[in-house]
Amino acid sequence: MSNIHRSKYMLTLDKKHLNRYLHKIVCIDVDPYVIDHKDCSIDVKDYPKIMYGDIYNYLVHEISAFTYEEMKAYKSLEAYKQAACGWVKNVYTKKYYQKVVVLGQVFHSQRLNDKLVNCWIITESNGQILSSHCDCVAGLGESCTHVSAVFFFIDMSLRRFEGHEDTKSVTDVKAYWKAPSKIAGPSKLVDIDFTIPAKLYQSSCVNEDGPLYMRENEQPTIPYVSGDELHRVLRNLRATPRGCVLHLTTKPFSQEIATELKSKQTFKLSFLYRPEYEAETLENLQKIGNELDLSVPIDECRKIEKLTVKQAHSKEWFDYRTGRITASKFKGVCRTDIAKPSISLIKSICYPTLQQFKTLATRYGCNHEKLAYKDYSNDMALLHGNFGGSEVGLCLNPKYPYFGASPDALVECDCCGLGCVEIKCPYCAKDIGLSEIGVLKKVGVKEVGGEAVLDHNHTYFYQMQMQLAVTGLAYCDFVVWSKQGYFKKRLLPDEKFWKIESIKAASFYKTVILPEMLGKYFTNKKVQAVNNDTSADWEIIIENE
Repeated sequence: MSNIHRSKYMLTLDKKHLNRYLHKIVCIDVDPYVIDHKDCSIDVKDYPKIMYGDIYNYLVHEISAFTYEEMKAYKSLEAYKQAACGWVKNVYTKKYYQKVVVLGQVFHSQRLNDKLVNCWIITESNGQILSSHCDCVAGLGESCTHVSAVFFFIDMSLRRFEGHEDTKSVTDVKAYWKAPSKIAGPSKLVDIDFTIPAKLYQSSCVNEDGPLYMRENEQPTIPYVSGDELHRVLRNLRATPRGCVLHLTTKPFSQEIATELKSKQTFKLSFLYRPEYEAETLENLQKIGNELDLSVPIDECRKIEKLTVKQAHSKEWFDYRTGRITASKFKGVCRTDIAKPSISLIKSICYPTLQQFKTLATRYGCNHEKLAYKDYSNDMALLHGNFGGSEVGLCLNPKYPYFGASPDALVECDCCGLGCVEIKCPYCAKDIGLSEIGVLKKVGVKEVGGEAVLDHNHTYFYQMQMQLAVTGLAYCDFVVWSKQGYFKKRLLPDEKFWKIESIKAASFYKTVILPEMLGKYFTNKKVQAVNNDTSADWEIIIENE
């Protein structure tokens, strides 16, 4: 993101908040504050499908980048009042890489004559909120009422226009939003709406042809429904292909998904955390961890791999990596002292979304990875029949549910079968190529008996051995690329190496990672730790595993 056009606001941020800001916009690779409104849409049909559940999950359950705890911004849930009273203005949307960027302006809650604050939101098209920001004083906290008001404005607008599929723009329908006057003048009592914001919000979310809201003393007349009639209705709902969930709240149908829901929660290991566990001793947390069933069925492993195929551009990829030892961390966990584990290593495994940064070298590698793969695949296609490759997400293995690997690609040909490829684009070879003495040595390649081999003590060797063990593939092609050419070495599974080192990693997981995932033992207790290996072994970067 070094070439990103930065807004004046971004230039005012200090290093800490700038890194966080860049992380939030990495999925669209553009600063929302520089987006031209002329290129955006004001059509309500282009709004992301944000619903109250999405708003609640984001404001309450989203993990704060600064406290590492849930935001629990319950006060911001009251921002529906600002949305209902017309304090949100100039809402625009624009799509980037299957993501939706929402831009909006909101009045200050205490200073109506001040300049409107500017908010942006990044979501999935289905309404899942990925990140947000506001240029107000509290905007760096990521849950201010201005951003929340835009959330509720979108929710209100979508429900208000349900059934108006022919709507061409938000200005085509009468009284879409109330644009408050900048100057408050006197009015007759009869012309003043004293409806409380909650009622305004409720009435704004219904079709204009229907009732606005029911008076509090009115009670609807509902005919009695017998048990047999209700069961028949619920049975019919169960038979519908999708969209109906009412029957899932009632026995016996609710029992059908109870086990499934419970098991799905365990696949994302962030669900292991319990606030009450923070008071437990390390020994008790280890005992609790040993009693957990962390197994992941093979069919779920396949689903997770497909769900995370976009890797670092996918929120799910980070979610399922959380709490798992991934391939790039393999050497780090095998070399660190379990009695004094590295806190930075623990954080990179347990809180991957909070431990990301990019250097000039990692940006260079990410920017040239596709070009490197193209050179590699073109050459392989000339020598291997029916050679082809495909993207791959986070790979899990039922035998090692606490490990994870994300090769750069899966490859296959008639002669060699199915394998994977791991690509490195070292910045040190940017201008001099790979023939220069010492370049290949820096990436773990050494000469033994006149043959180039990968050093078994190098991080990359550890990384690829875990990739092979987790995926069960026959080989991994190690590609070191530069603009002047590339080096390729095929790596096969080393069962003896894996047996020894995987035991160390499993021990580290049970002894250190599980207590941290259960009760944040090491980060909350601020346990003193030292690194017994070079920091490069667990450098925290945004790249494949």
